[in-house]
Amino acid sequence: MRRKLRRIGLAAAVAGAALAYFLVAVPRIIYGCAGVRTKTVALDFGDLDGAVVVDVGKGCENLYLEPASLKLYVTDCWGNVHLVDGPSREALRVVKSAKVGDGKASGIDRGPGGFLYVAARDDERLGERGGIFRVDRGLESAVKVAGDFAGLNGLASDGRGDIYLAVSNMSFVNGKGAIYKIARRPGGGYDEPEVFLRDLRCVDGVYYDARGGRICFTDAFDGVSTVEPGFRPDFTDVTNVLAKRGVCDFFDDLCTDAAGNFWLADPCGFLKRFNAGTRELTRYKISGCGRPSSCRIRSEGGEEVIYVTELKRAGGLAGFLSKICDGRGVVAIPLKELTALK
Repeated sequence: MRRKLRRIGLAAAVAGAALAYFLVAVPRIIYGCAGVRTKTVALDFGDLDGAVVVDVGKGCENLYLEPASLKLYVTDCWGNVHLVDGPSREALRVVKSAKVGDGKASGIDRGPGGFLYVAARDDERLGERGGIFRVDRGLESAVKVAGDFAGLNGLASDGRGDIYLAVSNMSFVNGKGAIYKIARRPGGGYDEPEVFLRDLRCVDGVYYDARGGRICFTDAFDGVSTVEPGFRPDFTDVTNVLAKRGVCDFFDDLCTDAAGNFWLADPCGFLKRFNAGTRELTRYKISGCGRPSSCRIRSEGGEEVIYVTELKRAGGLAGFLSKICDGRGVVAIPLKELTALK
């Protein structure tokens, strides 16, 4: 009887926590979803012309795309940064890999001096804590420039060379997160990290939209927001762009295309595209693709191509719930193959 009562008590506690989250989140959902029109497009990966899977390895996290080139850099769950290159998109392969830190590597972007900046766990004794490393693009050296942080996620560098790092405990019920800013000094080097946005929940992806001159970020369980890099230290200048529209609507990393549309890695689908002007949200459920983590877009031969890291081989809700990081690498799709679909 005691065991049964314990189970009932545990179930009640879980239900209570879920209700508490619902009561807190619902007003934000109603606000962010006003006027959004949604459609879902289901398709098969094999039907997308020019789409390829780049075999980078299992557990790919984030990526940086070298402009005017086919090169890309990919981080993974084991602290590696992979340099991928080739004579064509179909021939892309890993040409070099380097270990950065001592555990998972997540956010990556290019910053001052042409260096890569990578968020990575730097000592296994610190658990999930880590720092930001400056890595040369030949993957010959890595130097820690800032730390230590708990719950490393996305990273972005703005036009001034300042670095933004998302951190969170990624707790569904009691999420605690923030975005830190590491300002670049005029003469070189960096200031000590300072909180750029505090009291966030499960902040995950962060991206600098150069065309819009703004920092974009996602909350894994709430949605997408933007903020000006020079904003005042409060929430008056934070714009909620899109909030979740259902129980299984989640958000990972994000980027924007040349037209200003937001593209999001969808943990329970594959990709989402959101036009903030028309308030149209399109979900792309692509059979043959697994659970994504990050996405970035660049122009290749006059057409935009989106690159998406495949963290897990399983897709949909199964991929979201799975603990196995067995994805194949990076999926590349010409955007016109998606935007042309009605």
